[in-house]
Amino acid sequence: MVWQSFFLIICSQTVVFAQKGKRKIFGSSQPVHSFLGEDVLLPCQISEAVSAVNMEVRWYKERFNRPVHLYQFHRDWPERQAREYRGRTELFSKELQHGNLSLRLENVQILDSGIYSCFAEDRSWYDEGKIELIVGALGTQPTIFLIPLKNDSNILGCRSTMWHPKPKFVWRDQDGRNIQHLRNFTGKEEEEEDRDGFLTVNTYIGIKKEFNVYSCLVRGRIQSLDWESKMHISITFTEISDVAFTLPVFLIIFQAHMLLDIILDPDTAHPKFIISEDCKRMRRGEEWREVPDNSERFNERRCAVASEGFISGQCYWQVDMGENRGWALGVVKASAERKGNLKMTPSLGYWVLWHENNLVKALTEERTELFVNVVPKIVGVYLDYEERQVSFYNAAIRSHIYTYVGMDFDTEEKLFPLFYLWDWRSDLTILAVSKRQYRLINPNVGKGNELLYYIFFYVHKRFLYRSFCC
Repeated sequence: MVWQSFFLIICSQTVVFAQKGKRKIFGSSQPVHSFLGEDVLLPCQISEAVSAVNMEVRWYKERFNRPVHLYQFHRDWPERQAREYRGRTELFSKELQHGNLSLRLENVQILDSGIYSCFAEDRSWYDEGKIELIVGALGTQPTIFLIPLKNDSNILGCRSTMWHPKPKFVWRDQDGRNIQHLRNFTGKEEEEEDRDGFLTVNTYIGIKKEFNVYSCLVRGRIQSLDWESKMHISITFTEISDVAFTLPVFLIIFQAHMLLDIILDPDTAHPKFIISEDCKRMRRGEEWREVPDNSERFNERRCAVASEGFISGQCYWQVDMGENRGWALGVVKASAERKGNLKMTPSLGYWVLWHENNLVKALTEERTELFVNVVPKIVGVYLDYEERQVSFYNAAIRSHIYTYVGMDFDTEEKLFPLFYLWDWRSDLTILAVSKRQYRLINPNVGKGNELLYYIFFYVHKRFLYRSFCC
């Protein structure tokens, strides 16, 4: 009670003596975007760059008396922070003298999203700025399902979970048309939020009982989140004699145009690499192997590329890095030099994510160090040829790591998946995407009159439509 009374007195004195002046506090006019598990900087600056060492600096989200971070009387007060932020916030103490009030927030969670206030005051002045933080999470693979009706129509549904913010759904037909723009389109969306802030979203459309190919595309709304999850479904309704219901057979291709059967090209591998018979695993050996020194082979950089390159479309692959402490992944253009101890940078035709001793970097011209909460062991690589960008993801926790944009290569020049390894403790493995078959029973159909769903996942190019990657 004594402390509360003292605090009330201090607050009342502040109201009496502190007034807004010409100095201003500036936050950010644009939202700050981050991804689940990353560290983020919330910018805040006093306009005249005066010292804030002797001020009170208070960051809060919704309630002034529940600070996200509190600096007062020349020290931080972690015991007065909101419990969910303890141990995750930091001011830049050396920057306070320059009026820099920016806050570092570590290991961001979905519930961290919202409007933050950056407040500062001394005896004669106070002000605050606003910053919006949007924490993104890349949702799960979407699931397409059918709700049969008695008339000549059915309802097709698409479900995806673990998103934030709410993603955008697009339904297309076999001709690639957005059917949501058609005059006779009927559809709706539903969403549920769990206690951690993740969204489960369902979208439904009405379809006729006729052959068609439907695509459910789910896209994140955060600008830097360029992942697109797609399902293609081919529905054939066949009348079965002596049976009083229609048996639909589903051919669902989940991300089929992106998930490819990538294998290593031994003719490009550094002579110290040992590649498995199926060309899916690679390990660094101790001995220099006697191999032909062809123009495609890396002779100094410990690299190898895939056997096939891409000249169009959108493609996705995953690599398990095992326990290796030094590795790199990315893409390289066909015309890039492969001989010598070359720099793997975009200007030389390399777009690479690098890991060494728990440090993750994008190999830009000046090297970009990336602050990741968890060093990825399974890395997803998503290439969009037409958009000229390649993105990297921690596939285990579905978080974005980095995106190269504006890639410079000639039209129809091949881009090859690139693999680099300097550690010898375990294999680098290209994860195989298998063909799986599921038998599901529709609970809406009575016993003895069961509706069977056969779902096949195809991942090889030869099974896909022409419009798909490569």
